[in-house]
Amino acid sequence: MINAFDAGWGVAPRVAQVYSTIDEYDYRIRYEPRLIDAIRDLHESGRAEVTWCSTWCHEADLLEEAFGLPPLPRAFTDPTSGPGSDPTSGPGSESASGPGSESASGPGSESASGPGFEQASGPGFELATETCSGPGSGPGSRSSFESSSGPGSDVCERKWAAARQVIASGRRLIWTDDVEVDHHRAEVPPGQALLINPDAGLGLRPAHVRRIRSFLDFSVRPHP
Repeated sequence: MINAFDAGWGVAPRVAQVYSTIDEYDYRIRYEPRLIDAIRDLHESGRAEVTWCSTWCHEADLLEEAFGLPPLPRAFTDPTSGPGSDPTSGPGSESASGPGSESASGPGSESASGPGFEQASGPGFELATETCSGPGSGPGSRSSFESSSGPGSDVCERKWAAARQVIASGRRLIWTDDVEVDHHRAEVPPGQALLINPDAGLGLRPAHVRRIRSFLDFSVRPHP
């Protein structure tokens, strides 16, 4: 989760305005630049493949431009919302990819995701991310707590399908999402994935990034 009401790590979060042509709405994105840097480093270093796994997937290029991220893979590409949706509860969270969030696709972030966060990949990893707005964000924030999200919803099913695809491929998964992770935690094989469920109002924090890096470091250690 990149976009959160209190995204800053000890300082005020950076703010960007992103206009969605699908929703015909100008969203106010609050994010922590050091989280973006961490996500970019994980992806460009090849330690993980960060993948968008978010309701922002169809317009992830807008987030990449706003955050200064390179083009990242997407778990799905068809729109999950459209004009007329309620911007205060409408399509959801963002995930660009980046530490702390994890990706369900095969991703992203810890990621996404959201812009989501990570689809940890590389070798054998996928990290997916998503961004989401926290309580109190009000109009202009895209929140994962929305009518299109939740058990049984289209977005929920797409995220989980992407996560299953990564696991079925034999790759290890890092998945960060403030809602979906807890719905499916019991269904993920032990040791094959790192699932992070950030607080919706805070987003991914430094501790989440450290967990992601530790998981990746442990995964590449040679067997005795």
